[in-house]
Amino acid sequence: MVFFAYSAAGHFSPTLAYGVIDKTGTLKRFDQFEAPYASMVHDFMVTRNYVLFPVMPLTGSMQRAMAGKPAYAWEPSKRSYVGVMSATPTSHPCAGSNAILVTSSIP
Repeated sequence: MVFFAYSAAGHFSPTLAYGVIDKTGTLKRFDQFEAPYASMVHDFMVTRNYVLFPVMPLTGSMQRAMAGKPAYAWEPSKRSYVGVMSATPTSHPCAGSNAILVTSSIP
């Protein structure tokens, strides 16, 4: 089973996480990496060779929430990105820091 999380380092953090659990329930891989900003990432895609994470400008902000505004808001001035990670870990599968992330800005 594969899984992901946004705000993985705490409320409204830009940290994304990706993991793999085998059929016995053993964690085989867990990576965390930083997106360009805190975003509500709703989906991700998995292929044989890559894992892709769309980062769109639906941003989360504790400061905005504490001011009584929506915690998540669309900020079209921020660019959209797609994070691309190798589906095959490059070192120890549970190291937590072996994410290979390339971000491409989308106009």
